[in-house]
Amino acid sequence: VSEKNTRHIQGETIAERYNVIAVYKDGMERSMKANEYNVYHDTEMEYVRAGVTIRARVDESISCSTYYYRIPHRMTSISLIADPKRNYNYGEALDLSDGMIQVSFGDFSLDGENALPLENYYFYFSGYDPTKPTNEKIAKQSLRINIEDASFTLDVNVKPLPDTLISVKATDIKLKDSADMIMLDRDYTLGELAQNIGSYLNITFRYTVGKDDFAVSPETYASLPLHSYVAVVLTNDEGVPIKTYNIYRSGDGNDDGVVNESDVIYWKKAIIRKKENDKCSFLFDKNNDNQYTLTDYVLLMEELGKETE
Repeated sequence: VSEKNTRHIQGETIAERYNVIAVYKDGMERSMKANEYNVYHDTEMEYVRAGVTIRARVDESISCSTYYYRIPHRMTSISLIADPKRNYNYGEALDLSDGMIQVSFGDFSLDGENALPLENYYFYFSGYDPTKPTNEKIAKQSLRINIEDASFTLDVNVKPLPDTLISVKATDIKLKDSADMIMLDRDYTLGELAQNIGSYLNITFRYTVGKDDFAVSPETYASLPLHSYVAVVLTNDEGVPIKTYNIYRSGDGNDDGVVNESDVIYWKKAIIRKKENDKCSFLFDKNNDNQYTLTDYVLLMEELGKETE
């Protein structure tokens, strides 16, 4: 009888799930169907460790005895005896794989070789938000884990959002994290951009036209020109979106993905109206001083091959 799906500790009734494997003399093995074997419980057994006998008929009558834990009491306490991962980066999914807990049922406890893996047990937890800290140096989050009537608290540390979630290789790609923007100083394709950015989070690309929104692969759409309808989406290992960066072309005032004479009017309006919002100061800032002034306007016109008034 395989140990898999055999031991059950939660609740007061026995879950009739067994994996009975028939082993033949020539070494062949197969899982038996439920109608090929019978299960007998020792109903007189009053202890926590209850006996189970399984009788099966293959070529001859064969009996096999095994045990599983039958718990007549509700849980009274839970304590952590092996730490799970406690330190996380911003956006990282919760990982309880190394955690072990000791569970007590009245006078009986499961510990030592019978300790329970934290990640494999049915529990409800609350309090963990991988994107909660943004400004704190280190944000401690209290994770409360409830199992039946007992509970305990696990404290985890989540590093704050770094200055940027994306690393950039090319000098003609600029980031403005506060505005969730990526600016390209030249025309880029999706394949080129994918080769020049990296992150500890998973990078996906989203393509939006009208109301349609779908993912695009840099391998399949390597030659796709990048316009404002392509975005970089960062997700954690569980696929939860952490941050989305919109892509813009430097000097592109009307969001059509190219820089030409139709953008000049937007450069002028931004100067005349002293429009100093994040987008203008980022997209039209040619001398990298974090503001848009007449100096940048002149540089934009020269790049376009136009004389300035």
